[in-house]
Amino acid sequence: MRKFSFILSAGAPVHARPAGKMVRMAKKFSSRITLTCGGRTSSCKCLVSVMRLDMRPGCAVTVQAEGPDEEEAYRAMKKFILEDFQNGEF
Repeated sequence: MRKFSFILSAGAPVHARPAGKMVRMAKKFSSRITLTCGGRTSSCKCLVSVMRLDMRPGCAVTVQAEGPDEEEAYRAMKKFILEDFQNGEF
């Protein structure tokens, strides 16, 4: 199991477009990938679940990958979130 945490940067709450990009990224891997925010956990492969987390600026978010390709999933998700998602490059 691999995981990392980050604080969602300032700006608007996470809306469907960036959440959809995150879900598409997660679906590339067979490992189970979850997001935890505000004490709730959801599958990163389900847009509805991600949107239900209601991620807002300042929230601490943990991403966890577990499965056969967890290392690759961990690296790709971390790169996507910290470089693209956090910087608003959608």
